[in-house]
Amino acid sequence: MAHMSLTMACPAVGVIDERMLIILFLTIERQLGADSVWYPWLRLLPEKPRTPLFYSEAEVAELRGTSLEHSVGLQKRGLAEQWQRLEPACQDLLRKAGASTTQVSFEDFMWAHAMFWSRSQSFPRWTQEAGEMVVSAEEGMVPGLDFCNHKEHSTAKWTIFGTPGLEVDELGQPSAMPTQVALVCPRQQAPSPGQEITIDYGDKSNEQLLLNYGFAQPNNMDDVLTIMCPVSPPEDRDDVLTARLNLLLSRGLMPRLFLPAKLLDGRPTRTGKDRSLRLPEEVEEILKIFVMVPKQLSAEVVSELEPEPAQNTLDAVEESGERMAVLTTLVGLLELKHLQLEGESGTGSLEADMKLIEAEANHEGKRTPDARWACLIYRSSQKRIAREYLIRAREELGAEMNRMRELQQRQ
Repeated sequence: MAHMSLTMACPAVGVIDERMLIILFLTIERQLGADSVWYPWLRLLPEKPRTPLFYSEAEVAELRGTSLEHSVGLQKRGLAEQWQRLEPACQDLLRKAGASTTQVSFEDFMWAHAMFWSRSQSFPRWTQEAGEMVVSAEEGMVPGLDFCNHKEHSTAKWTIFGTPGLEVDELGQPSAMPTQVALVCPRQQAPSPGQEITIDYGDKSNEQLLLNYGFAQPNNMDDVLTIMCPVSPPEDRDDVLTARLNLLLSRGLMPRLFLPAKLLDGRPTRTGKDRSLRLPEEVEEILKIFVMVPKQLSAEVVSELEPEPAQNTLDAVEESGERMAVLTTLVGLLELKHLQLEGESGTGSLEADMKLIEAEANHEGKRTPDARWACLIYRSSQKRIAREYLIRAREELGAEMNRMRELQQRQ
């Protein structure tokens, strides 16, 4: 209903996605104050979100060298551009709603953005296609449910009730969405009176948790290190780099690597845990594209255009050479990331961060402010993942060099 009301009341809103419509709706309803039907809920929401978008310069400095530092700057600039386009429509909607003032700021818009991303949920939506019910995801907010904090493996869960297509919505139309949302938990594990009810936000990296919710989780096995592959601006790219990027795009890939913490855990073996380097398939493929010689790259690009792409096979020496090139590139990227995180432009060593965390755990000295603590947990995990992958990549590269020497000696 919020979507329809906004677009019908102000066509100047233009074409924006459903998420932005809800954010705009929150911006307007908050400005209406006690005149809003949502006021009893809105007045309970925090005035100042804890996410990095609202950090002071000193707090942002705690993220130096991390990919989140870059992401926050990009996000703020992107929101500023959107607000420049949406501000006149927002003022017009406030005027039509009879608001006492039509003054609304970029900070109000950022607040609504933070509320949406920290409190929205994905719900199933049913539509009929060719006579069959098809399920897709649609995001929305449920007042009350949004107050539940995160706890890993929490026994409480939210669920949905109602039969889409058989019940009707406010306009009397068959409902495409569930009609009820409820919190449930096993009877034997029901919270006691006064006990906090928590839910599990799902498998999220610390970067996602900090960016959207304002906290990071110690020892988060779902954490991920993001490494951007250095790519020159379009005007400075040669034909070879352009071909590499086009090949990535044709395979649904981007020039960035996601290295998950869980792959560092090691696979069980008879003698303990296998701590050799393991990389996601996508990371292997991205690195292979970046190290392909021009002749092989051209063949791969041509192959992508054919109905059945050809399988280009390599002999043992060529395969080892490709593997060495992949590992050398990975080691270089990890060394650069390690330097960004722990070098002069970063926030110091992992050991220094661990001392701060230990002091906090032992209640030594002044309590660390929430924002600084979240940054400390996030960046120390990034440093640990970068270090461990770097150690294993170097070891793997050394082993591959030995293998190459053996292969060459046999020839």
